[in-house]
Amino acid sequence: MAANEPESAKCATCVYWGLEPPRKDLCQRHAPVAGNRELVAHWPHTKAWQWCGEYVPDVGQRLTHCLDCRFWTRWPNGLEPRDRDDRFSAWWAQAGYCLRFAPKPSRELGPRAYWPATNAADLCGDATPALRVVSEDEDRSRLSGR
Repeated sequence: MAANEPESAKCATCVYWGLEPPRKDLCQRHAPVAGNRELVAHWPHTKAWQWCGEYVPDVGQRLTHCLDCRFWTRWPNGLEPRDRDDRFSAWWAQAGYCLRFAPKPSRELGPRAYWPATNAADLCGDATPALRVVSEDEDRSRLSGR
């Protein structure tokens, strides 16, 4: 830890760090980036004692779920990938694409861009809420699929 960094500035006390399953020990500071192959977003695991320069103390603010983000899009029935067994069908039914970041240039000539698949219940520090008002009860029921 840097000499000028407070002892409490650790992943364990950061707003971007997940404490509860299914996000336990995940740093959700950034949105996933587009790539040149199909992918499902996975946030990095960090340890409670680690820290970084983007630390923001968790004082009860709420990050935006993909479902409520203006950069997220999904089809009415979610995504229906072929030959993908890395997630259950219930996860894919609530999946969409994170469009937060444009694809980056490549050394290859004209590669196809793919935006990462995320779930409606995922969240990150780069999200921007869509311009709509949703009650907390409605939010919980939409995320739980009821």
